[in-house]
Amino acid sequence: MHRRAFLFAAAAAPFGAQIAFAEDTATIPLDLRRGQPRVRLFINGADQGEAIFDTGASGSAIHRPLAEQLSLPNEGVAGVRSGAGGETIEGFMTTVINAAMNGVAVPDFRAIAIPMLRPDTVAVLSANIFTGNLLLLDFQNARMQPLTKSSATIPTTEATPYDDGPRPLPSIWVTLPTGQRLLAHLDTGSPASLALPREMADTLPLSTPLVEAGRARLINGERTLYRATLNGAAQVGPLNITNPEITFMEGLPHGNVGMELLRQLTITLDPAERRLWVTPHA
Repeated sequence: MHRRAFLFAAAAAPFGAQIAFAEDTATIPLDLRRGQPRVRLFINGADQGEAIFDTGASGSAIHRPLAEQLSLPNEGVAGVRSGAGGETIEGFMTTVINAAMNGVAVPDFRAIAIPMLRPDTVAVLSANIFTGNLLLLDFQNARMQPLTKSSATIPTTEATPYDDGPRPLPSIWVTLPTGQRLLAHLDTGSPASLALPREMADTLPLSTPLVEAGRARLINGERTLYRATLNGAAQVGPLNITNPEITFMEGLPHGNVGMELLRQLTITLDPAERRLWVTPHA
């Protein structure tokens, strides 16, 4: 069953700090065995547990009991809810300092402290942690690499802007057989392929019936999932996929490109300028 949490935290704006990463220590290994990129989160030198690195989250979140155990500061009430709508879950804003991912130091970052739904996950970490840097995502080699931003590290090809929503997220263009074109979020928190709003299933050519495919567990509730096979080709950024199986979700306000497709791409994010560069693996 496809399960996915779409997160965004109110007032979870990242710091603009830049870290100059040493060439030989900047690579952060990613555990991709369960579909989502996972890292060990260290705080104050101690391994606190496993975290999901989620480009579909505009803000980071940390397990509230852990935040309280570490005496992280309570910086005021804040809310978090699914990108697919629903009720807001209240927590408190905090700042995480002296943190590392798999032993690599990362900038201090703000996060919302809420109870994590998954017992094996202590945090959801947004790419916006690296706002002062470029971030290279190399899923073929199961790694990500923060880069000091300079003329030497900024790609020279044309960039794709983030979406223009209230909390912009990394996105790429998706073109469907009908000619419909939409920006879809790059969502490493989803192990799936291409997900679209449920209502789009009524306008697309499908070669198989639309069938219910379980429930998506979001941070504040569940949504019904449907699946069907597209009759034709879809262009997802630089990828051309023929007759793909597509997931449709109730309440989803945008397209989502998950790890099943993202594994085929190398992505460079520039969170400060809200732009990215995408190339397919050779």
